[in-house]
Amino acid sequence: MDFLLLTTPPQHAADNPAVERNAGRLKQWLTELPIMDAVETVRRLHASISPFNELSLSDAERLKLLEVYRQGLEEVFLIYDEQRLKVLSLSANERQQLADDIMGLYLELANGYKILVRNGFDEGDDPARDGFLLQAIYRAMELIGLAILYARRVNRPTPEPAWVELHQLYAFCEGYDALQKRVRVARHESVMPTVERVYTQALLMAVMDTRQLTGAELMELFLLLEEYSSLCDIGQEVPDVVRPGCFVIDLMADRPPQALTAEQMTGREWVKPRTLDILPVRDAAEAWLALHKLEDGATQLQDVRPMRMLVGLLGSHWGRRGPRSAARRVVKVALGLKALEYFLSDPGHLTQACNTEVHGGIEVLSLDSEDEVRYQLSDWQMLDQSDTGCLLLGRVGIADEMPMVGSLLGVVGFLPEMGQQSLSMGIVRWRGEVSEGRSKLGVEIIEGAAQPIQFGRTAEDLDQAPELGFYFPKNNAEGCSASLLLPRRANQESLHVRVKGQAFEVVMASIVREAEVFVQYRFRVQV
Repeated sequence: MDFLLLTTPPQHAADNPAVERNAGRLKQWLTELPIMDAVETVRRLHASISPFNELSLSDAERLKLLEVYRQGLEEVFLIYDEQRLKVLSLSANERQQLADDIMGLYLELANGYKILVRNGFDEGDDPARDGFLLQAIYRAMELIGLAILYARRVNRPTPEPAWVELHQLYAFCEGYDALQKRVRVARHESVMPTVERVYTQALLMAVMDTRQLTGAELMELFLLLEEYSSLCDIGQEVPDVVRPGCFVIDLMADRPPQALTAEQMTGREWVKPRTLDILPVRDAAEAWLALHKLEDGATQLQDVRPMRMLVGLLGSHWGRRGPRSAARRVVKVALGLKALEYFLSDPGHLTQACNTEVHGGIEVLSLDSEDEVRYQLSDWQMLDQSDTGCLLLGRVGIADEMPMVGSLLGVVGFLPEMGQQSLSMGIVRWRGEVSEGRSKLGVEIIEGAAQPIQFGRTAEDLDQAPELGFYFPKNNAEGCSASLLLPRRANQESLHVRVKGQAFEVVMASIVREAEVFVQYRFRVQV
């Protein structure tokens, strides 16, 4: 390698008394940060790490202090996830700035390790023989990968030039045959830490469309990929034909892996290409799922949900997605649990609402209508659809419940042949802001005809403080067992439910699907 594309802060020889260079005192300072005050803690960390990186230090001293910083920041990174940021008393702009600042901490810490890498490269050191240099490369790649992951978790753009620096660090080790050398790290690792493994883990995450996942699910998936990343093959030659599961990496470009297409094969505009084959990971995950499938065909997803999530995202038949086609039609959508209960409890409510016009937020009923419409149906544009889901574009009304990832909604006439008398329930799997207050919603449709029910943890709860859930009857034509869709907080082995006035005690048998807020269970009636 003639040159290494890495950004590093300039160093100066002048001492900075504000920078703590004693490892013990630095560790104590980190433990005394006001961790409950996220804004102040992040500000202090930036004010400490940034000038530290500018000091001219020996490589040994820098690495020692960087490891202290890294261990101290692990708790910060764990606590300040996107769920924590949502509950802080901050404006939307302040919350976004805080998310950017937290992401910046990953990158600033990575800068410190990149200084060590730059020094080693300039001196011609061999990372396969120099354990400290290999450790610095690994830590820099680990932190850059976590910054990219954090950007996904908080729905922010990938920081530049994160991808090209990951590629360059990989190329540096590739040139010295150091990709599979074990890295010396202080903490216990569940798998052997290598540069190739941490690089492939980031690549696998990049090739999956994870917009429908929550932040917690993203982290769960990322950790799972660490175990399976060693199965991927990174090749040095681009094939002459398009192959399923093959992605191209340009080690000189600031972009993630790109799916190999016929257009790319024609242009072949890569400077330093490598290829990533994801099929071995998908096949291994499928085999694991098949091994853990129960005799009745139901899979205990509380144990295997991350694996099933991985297989679905890698494009297997286990995934939820079917072939999509352009739809481009307007459909009516019910938002919120109470609206769903209202429309599903009486078909007449749906008919009446479909005949209701809304002008300037005012409901205008047809002349022969005798009752007011308690809930509105909003007009949304369906951009595309498959047998199992659709992409919606629209604006949330003032009176509507804001749809979030994991929340429920209803689509009237999901398939054109259903007409205006059928309301299909769906789960919001991902949500994106477009412009002018409009949102895009990726929706997974739940098969079956939902019926509102009441449930309680005990028979007394059912009578005195019932909660809302939904019952899906058995459908032999579609091969669906009867199931219950309940709030995640209702998670317990048995519940008391009331369906059409009749009370039962039911025992949860297995999980059909999960979302951030709801879980769908197969069940059996307790006799």
